[in-house]
Amino acid sequence: MPPFAQDYLKKIPGKKLSLEYVVGTALENAEVYKDIAYDYEKANLTSMAVEAMEDWAVVGEANYNDDNTVKTSPFQPLRAKSWDWTLGFSKNFASGTLVKAGWTHTFTDLEYGPAVLGFGGGFLTRFKQTLVSVNIEQSLLKDFFGYSYRKKRKAARLQGEAVRSGVRFQVENTTLNFMKLFYEAWLKQQRVFSVQKQLKRRERLLKVTQRKKERGVIEKPEYLQVQALVASTRSDLEVARAELRTQWES
Repeated sequence: MPPFAQDYLKKIPGKKLSLEYVVGTALENAEVYKDIAYDYEKANLTSMAVEAMEDWAVVGEANYNDDNTVKTSPFQPLRAKSWDWTLGFSKNFASGTLVKAGWTHTFTDLEYGPAVLGFGGGFLTRFKQTLVSVNIEQSLLKDFFGYSYRKKRKAARLQGEAVRSGVRFQVENTTLNFMKLFYEAWLKQQRVFSVQKQLKRRERLLKVTQRKKERGVIEKPEYLQVQALVASTRSDLEVARAELRTQWES
Protein backbone atom coordinates (compact mmCIF):
# COMPACT_ATOMS: atom_id res chain seq x y z
CA MET A 1 0.00 0.00 0.00
CA PRO A 2 1.47 3.43 -0.95
CA PRO A 3 2.56 5.69 1.94
CA PHE A 4 -0.19 8.26 1.27
CA ALA A 5 -2.77 5.47 1.38
CA GLN A 6 -1.36 4.21 4.69
CA ASP A 7 -1.59 7.72 6.17
CA TYR A 8 -5.19 8.04 4.98
CA LEU A 9 -6.05 4.61 6.40
CA LYS A 10 -4.94 5.72 9.87
CA LYS A 11 -7.66 8.41 9.84
CA ILE A 12 -10.47 5.94 9.09
CA PRO A 13 -12.51 4.67 12.07
CA GLY A 14 -11.34 1.14 12.82
CA LYS A 15 -8.49 1.63 10.31
CA LYS A 16 -10.39 -0.57 7.86
CA LEU A 17 -11.30 0.48 4.34
CA SER A 18 -14.69 -1.16 3.76
CA LEU A 19 -16.98 -0.93 0.74
CA GLU A 20 -19.60 0.89 2.84
CA TYR A 21 -17.04 3.50 3.89
CA VAL A 22 -15.80 4.05 0.33
CA VAL A 23 -19.29 4.49 -1.16
CA GLY A 24 -20.50 6.59 1.80
CA THR A 25 -17.51 8.93 1.60
CA ALA A 26 -17.99 9.25 -2.15
CA LEU A 27 -21.65 10.16 -1.66
CA GLU A 28 -20.66 12.96 0.71
CA ASN A 29 -17.67 14.39 -1.14
CA ALA A 30 -17.51 13.34 -4.80
CA GLU A 31 -18.28 16.18 -7.23
CA VAL A 32 -20.16 13.81 -9.52
CA TYR A 33 -22.68 13.10 -6.76
CA LYS A 34 -23.08 16.84 -6.10
CA ASP A 35 -23.90 17.38 -9.77
CA ILE A 36 -26.43 14.55 -9.63
CA ALA A 37 -28.05 16.05 -6.52
CA TYR A 38 -28.28 19.43 -8.30
CA ASP A 39 -30.07 17.84 -11.29
CA TYR A 40 -32.48 16.09 -8.93
CA GLU A 41 -33.36 19.29 -7.08
CA LYS A 42 -33.74 21.14 -10.37
CA ALA A 43 -36.28 18.55 -11.55
CA ASN A 44 -38.22 18.90 -8.31
CA LEU A 45 -38.25 22.69 -8.54
CA THR A 46 -39.55 22.60 -12.12
CA SER A 47 -42.45 20.39 -11.11
CA MET A 48 -43.14 22.35 -7.93
CA ALA A 49 -43.12 25.68 -9.79
CA VAL A 50 -45.96 24.54 -12.05
CA GLU A 51 -47.99 22.94 -9.28
CA ALA A 52 -47.50 26.04 -7.11
CA MET A 53 -49.73 27.90 -9.54
CA GLU A 54 -52.69 26.13 -7.87
CA ASP A 55 -51.68 27.21 -4.36
CA TRP A 56 -53.60 29.88 -2.50
CA ALA A 57 -51.94 33.30 -2.74
CA VAL A 58 -52.38 35.83 0.06
CA VAL A 59 -51.89 39.55 -0.50
CA GLY A 60 -51.81 42.16 2.24
CA GLU A 61 -51.19 45.89 1.99
CA ALA A 62 -51.43 48.97 4.25
CA ASN A 63 -51.06 52.61 3.22
CA TYR A 64 -51.07 55.97 4.97
CA ASN A 65 -51.29 59.31 3.20
CA ASP A 66 -51.10 62.85 4.68
CA ASP A 67 -51.68 65.65 2.18
CA ASN A 68 -51.22 69.18 3.58
CA THR A 69 -49.92 70.94 0.50
CA VAL A 70 -51.06 74.48 -0.31
CA LYS A 71 -54.40 74.41 -2.13
CA THR A 72 -55.34 76.61 -5.07
CA SER A 73 -58.99 76.82 -4.06
CA PRO A 74 -60.44 77.76 -0.64
CA PHE A 75 -63.03 75.02 -1.08
CA GLN A 76 -60.38 72.30 -1.14
CA PRO A 77 -59.54 70.61 2.19
CA LEU A 78 -56.60 72.15 3.95
CA ARG A 79 -55.43 68.72 4.96
CA ALA A 80 -56.40 65.21 3.94
CA LYS A 81 -55.32 62.12 5.85
CA SER A 82 -56.22 58.59 4.87
CA TRP A 83 -55.48 55.08 6.01
CA ASP A 84 -56.35 51.96 4.08
CA TRP A 85 -55.83 48.25 4.66
CA THR A 86 -56.22 45.56 2.05
CA LEU A 87 -56.29 41.79 2.47
CA GLY A 88 -56.88 39.50 -0.46
CA PHE A 89 -56.77 35.87 -1.57
CA SER A 90 -56.47 34.32 -4.99
CA LYS A 91 -56.33 30.80 -6.37
CA ASN A 92 -55.93 29.21 -9.80
CA PHE A 93 -57.77 25.97 -10.49
CA ALA A 94 -56.88 23.27 -12.99
CA SER A 95 -60.03 24.21 -14.92
CA GLY A 96 -58.41 27.56 -15.81
CA THR A 97 -60.60 29.39 -13.32
CA LEU A 98 -59.09 32.22 -11.28
CA VAL A 99 -60.88 33.18 -8.07
CA LYS A 100 -60.01 36.41 -6.25
CA ALA A 101 -61.46 37.67 -2.99
CA GLY A 102 -60.50 40.87 -1.23
CA TRP A 103 -61.40 43.13 1.70
CA THR A 104 -60.45 46.83 1.75
CA HIS A 105 -61.09 49.27 4.59
CA THR A 106 -60.46 53.01 4.19
CA PHE A 107 -60.48 55.67 6.91
CA THR A 108 -60.31 59.34 5.79
CA ASP A 109 -60.08 62.71 7.59
CA LEU A 110 -60.70 65.96 5.66
CA GLU A 111 -59.96 69.29 7.34
CA TYR A 112 -61.60 72.44 5.81
CA GLY A 113 -60.98 76.13 6.42
CA PRO A 114 -63.64 78.81 7.34
CA ALA A 115 -63.98 79.92 3.70
CA VAL A 116 -66.13 76.89 2.93
CA LEU A 117 -69.00 78.05 5.14
CA GLY A 118 -68.32 81.76 4.80
CA PHE A 119 -68.30 82.33 8.53
CA GLY A 120 -66.87 80.83 11.72
CA GLY A 121 -63.89 78.54 11.97
CA GLY A 122 -62.89 75.45 10.09
CA PHE A 123 -64.32 71.99 10.57
CA LEU A 124 -63.33 68.37 10.18
CA THR A 125 -65.20 65.69 8.31
CA ARG A 126 -64.48 62.01 8.76
CA PHE A 127 -65.74 58.98 6.91
CA LYS A 128 -65.02 55.27 6.58
CA GLN A 129 -65.47 52.85 3.73
CA THR A 130 -65.32 49.06 3.62
CA LEU A 131 -65.30 47.17 0.34
CA VAL A 132 -65.53 43.41 -0.12
CA SER A 133 -65.01 42.00 -3.59
CA VAL A 134 -65.12 38.54 -5.17
CA ASN A 135 -63.99 38.06 -8.77
CA ILE A 136 -64.15 34.90 -10.86
CA GLU A 137 -62.27 34.74 -14.15
CA GLN A 138 -62.51 31.94 -16.67
CA SER A 139 -60.26 31.79 -19.71
CA LEU A 140 -62.10 30.71 -22.85
CA LEU A 141 -59.51 31.45 -25.53
CA LYS A 142 -55.89 31.44 -24.38
CA ASP A 143 -56.38 28.62 -21.87
CA PHE A 144 -59.71 27.01 -22.69
CA PHE A 145 -60.99 25.64 -19.35
CA GLY A 146 -57.43 25.01 -18.19
CA TYR A 147 -56.45 22.76 -21.13
CA SER A 148 -53.14 24.53 -21.71
CA TYR A 149 -52.33 24.62 -18.01
CA ARG A 150 -53.08 20.92 -17.52
CA LYS A 151 -50.84 20.07 -20.48
CA LYS A 152 -48.08 22.21 -19.01
CA ARG A 153 -48.49 20.56 -15.61
CA LYS A 154 -48.40 17.08 -17.12
CA ALA A 155 -45.32 17.95 -19.18
CA ALA A 156 -43.54 19.27 -16.06
CA ARG A 157 -44.38 16.09 -14.13
CA LEU A 158 -43.19 13.85 -16.97
CA GLN A 159 -40.03 15.89 -17.30
CA GLY A 160 -39.44 15.62 -13.57
CA GLU A 161 -39.99 11.85 -13.63
CA ALA A 162 -37.60 11.52 -16.59
CA VAL A 163 -34.91 13.54 -14.81
CA ARG A 164 -35.41 11.59 -11.58
CA SER A 165 -35.11 8.30 -13.49
CA GLY A 166 -31.94 9.60 -15.10
CA VAL A 167 -30.62 10.67 -11.71
CA ARG A 168 -31.31 7.23 -10.25
CA PHE A 169 -29.45 5.65 -13.17
CA GLN A 170 -26.51 8.02 -12.67
CA VAL A 171 -26.39 7.25 -8.94
CA GLU A 172 -26.49 3.50 -9.56
CA ASN A 173 -23.95 3.68 -12.38
CA THR A 174 -21.57 5.92 -10.42
CA THR A 175 -21.92 3.76 -7.32
CA LEU A 176 -21.15 0.66 -9.38
CA ASN A 177 -18.03 2.38 -10.71
CA PHE A 178 -16.86 3.09 -7.15
CA MET A 179 -17.62 -0.51 -6.20
CA LYS A 180 -15.68 -1.69 -9.24
CA LEU A 181 -12.68 0.42 -8.23
CA PHE A 182 -12.90 -0.93 -4.69
CA TYR A 183 -12.97 -4.58 -5.74
CA GLU A 184 -10.29 -4.09 -8.37
CA ALA A 185 -8.05 -2.58 -5.69
CA TRP A 186 -8.93 -5.46 -3.35
CA LEU A 187 -8.07 -8.06 -5.99
CA LYS A 188 -4.76 -6.35 -6.77
CA GLN A 189 -3.99 -6.23 -3.07
CA GLN A 190 -4.72 -9.94 -2.76
CA ARG A 191 -2.47 -10.50 -5.76
CA VAL A 192 0.37 -8.73 -3.93
CA PHE A 193 -0.19 -10.86 -0.80
CA SER A 194 -0.24 -14.03 -2.90
CA VAL A 195 2.98 -13.20 -4.76
CA GLN A 196 4.68 -12.26 -1.47
CA LYS A 197 3.86 -15.68 -0.01
CA GLN A 198 4.97 -17.35 -3.22
CA LEU A 199 8.27 -15.46 -3.10
CA LYS A 200 8.93 -16.56 0.50
CA ARG A 201 8.34 -20.21 -0.41
CA ARG A 202 10.66 -20.01 -3.42
CA GLU A 203 13.35 -18.18 -1.42
CA ARG A 204 13.25 -21.05 1.12
CA LEU A 205 13.48 -23.50 -1.78
CA LEU A 206 16.47 -21.58 -3.12
CA LYS A 207 18.27 -21.88 0.24
CA VAL A 208 17.59 -25.63 0.37
CA THR A 209 18.72 -26.03 -3.25
CA GLN A 210 21.89 -24.04 -2.54
CA ARG A 211 22.82 -26.34 0.38
CA LYS A 212 22.20 -29.39 -1.79
CA LYS A 213 24.41 -27.91 -4.51
CA GLU A 214 27.17 -27.26 -1.98
CA ARG A 215 26.96 -30.90 -0.85
CA GLY A 216 26.97 -32.06 -4.43
CA VAL A 217 23.50 -33.62 -4.24
CA ILE A 218 22.19 -31.69 -7.25
CA GLU A 219 23.75 -30.23 -10.37
CA LYS A 220 24.37 -26.52 -10.91
CA PRO A 221 21.76 -26.17 -13.72
CA GLU A 222 19.02 -27.25 -11.29
CA TYR A 223 20.16 -24.59 -8.81
CA LEU A 224 20.23 -21.92 -11.52
CA GLN A 225 16.70 -22.90 -12.52
CA VAL A 226 15.41 -22.28 -8.98
CA GLN A 227 17.42 -19.05 -8.80
CA ALA A 228 15.79 -17.81 -12.01
CA LEU A 229 12.36 -18.74 -10.62
CA VAL A 230 13.00 -16.59 -7.52
CA ALA A 231 14.12 -13.65 -9.68
CA SER A 232 11.01 -14.02 -11.84
CA THR A 233 8.77 -14.03 -8.74
CA ARG A 234 10.46 -10.89 -7.41
CA SER A 235 9.75 -9.23 -10.73
CA ASP A 236 6.11 -10.36 -10.53
CA LEU A 237 5.88 -8.82 -7.05
CA GLU A 238 7.16 -5.45 -8.28
CA VAL A 239 4.64 -5.50 -11.12
CA ALA A 240 1.79 -6.38 -8.71
CA ARG A 241 2.81 -3.58 -6.35
CA ALA A 242 2.98 -1.08 -9.22
CA GLU A 243 -0.50 -2.08 -10.41
CA LEU A 244 -1.87 -1.70 -6.88
CA ARG A 245 -0.20 1.71 -6.53
CA THR A 246 -1.74 2.83 -9.82
CA GLN A 247 -5.16 1.62 -8.66
CA TRP A 248 -4.86 3.60 -5.41
CA GLU A 249 -3.84 6.74 -7.26
CA SER A 250 -6.83 6.48 -9.60
